[in-house]
Amino acid sequence: MHGEAELIQEARTGNLTALESLYEAHRRMVYAVALGICGNGPDADEVLQETFLRAFRSLADWRGEGRFSTWLYSIA
Repeated sequence: MHGEAELIQEARTGNLTALESLYEAHRRMVYAVALGICGNGPDADEVLQETFLRAFRSLADWRGEGRFSTWLYSIA
């Protein structure tokens, strides 16, 4: 099993398995945050999708300071 730092490094190279693993590890938390903000499932689904699109597109810019989940939370 890969640690999160390893997964992030692999995801930065475009490794789809690593990206999927990061998504699976954090999607419930991001959805819960989105649902709390939006108040309904369809909008929360959209926020979930947009959060991960933005995060994965910006992985090269993430400096690794703090937790990955905190960074995702700030995007959501």
